Amino acid sequence: CLAHYQQQSVQIPTLINLACDGEQAGGIVLQLLPRTTEEEYETVDNDLFPRLKILTKTLKAEELTTLPADEILYRLYHEEDVVTAEPM
Repeated sequence: CLAHYQQQSVQIPTLINLACDGEQAGGIVLQLLPRTTEEEYETVDNDLFPRLKILTKTLKAEELTTLPADEILYRLYHEEDVVTAEPM
């Protein structure tokens, strides 16, 4: 339902991957954020979201429920320029 909402309402490319093993749950949301400046439009990587989506889909349910987030990010995207927000 959430993926459908993202596609229909927000219209931002989004991939949601959830898993549960009966004791723990985990998930990852991959979302292409809108560009805000002309410079970002000039340096756009049109293959970025499809590439990241393919990588994200390789994640196994067991990894989502057992690995820490930073380990998942490194395993999937170590060749990309990953930026994370500070925890709150």
